Amino acid sequence: MSYFEDNYRDLVLADAGTYGWYQGQFGRRAREVFDRKGVEFILFLKNKLPWERFEEWTSTELLVWLDAIEPGFEV
Repeated sequence: MSYFEDNYRDLVLADAGTYGWYQGQFGRRAREVFDRKGVEFILFLKNKLPWERFEEWTSTELLVWLDAIEPGFEV
């Protein structure tokens, strides 16, 4: 994920396919979890994640937190 964050602009401009792949993988995983857990998962995240520092989150941190809550987000 750090590769994605560090190279975001270049990926979007030069390799939209790779950018799309990352987005697709995250969306696929989110859909799998939602299909199993439903809206309760969203409510659980609302109470579990450190929203008071939302503006400072990195994608890597978010993936680590999501993976700790529901394994399968990290590669």
